[in-house]
Amino acid sequence: MKRQRGIAMILVLMITGILGLLMLQVSLTAREHVARAQLLADRVDLALGGQSREAAMYFTLLTQTWVEQPQADNPYAAAWNFHDRPFTVDGVAYRLQDVSGLLPLPLDSPRQFVALLLQLGVEPARAARLGDQLMALQGVSMGLPRPGVRGSGPQDARPRPLPATDDARFPVQSVAELRWLPDMDEELLARLEPLVTLYPTPGFNPLTAPAELLRLRLSPSAADALLQLREAGAVRDTSLWNLAGIEADDLTTLYPGPAIRIDMHIEHRDVAVRRQSTVILRPYARDPFAVWSQSESSGASR
Repeated sequence: MKRQRGIAMILVLMITGILGLLMLQVSLTAREHVARAQLLADRVDLALGGQSREAAMYFTLLTQTWVEQPQADNPYAAAWNFHDRPFTVDGVAYRLQDVSGLLPLPLDSPRQFVALLLQLGVEPARAARLGDQLMALQGVSMGLPRPGVRGSGPQDARPRPLPATDDARFPVQSVAELRWLPDMDEELLARLEPLVTLYPTPGFNPLTAPAELLRLRLSPSAADALLQLREAGAVRDTSLWNLAGIEADDLTTLYPGPAIRIDMHIEHRDVAVRRQSTVILRPYARDPFAVWSQSESSGASR
């Protein structure tokens, strides 16, 4: 009898343990499902909030003068600038960059690209190789295979000659494609991305250009003085002429646009989304708004 009671007790304990494990598994599964549902809801809220704030930025760009307006009633116009200095409105981080202040790609010559690399501290021999590789990527001399165009085997990662025809040339479609240059690495690409654009800019704007590009065109002292005036909001046509002998002409513009790169970072709970768009804005044209390019990435908030 005692033996039977002992066996029964063991069976009861085993069944109780199994039921406990099952209840724990059900609880963990339910918790995981709730977390996934909350994450999905957060992503939807973030997408809707991002779209509404993006629309508010577009509306402001189409209705306000593109200069710094610290006293403006519109919160976007009161905070913005057009040389990539970050600002925050309604909890969303923005960066606006006038594309006319950037180095346009592709190029017919590697000279400016190599000069920029040298300005970034790249070793001269490597900078020269990268310049030649950029020309090759565009099919100017030797073509590098493009992802999804020429097979998928390991042998396709090597440079190969292109036929001497225009059909063999592939314009760069994204700045991210620069990572396919053999001497490029992710660190250098991350430094280049804010400085270059694929938009065919009509002229260079020294008032919105990054410091690295200003130093390619101006003396170090003139570039530093212009940067100081810009940060203080004190740049005028006369000061630009006195500093560097620059005035507006066919190759130089002193007003932002028509293309503006908008970088928006928004967070909600544990989700973060970064959206980068280059938009063409002509407020008085028949078609005042167009999207040139757009990309989006998401992940966990910091």
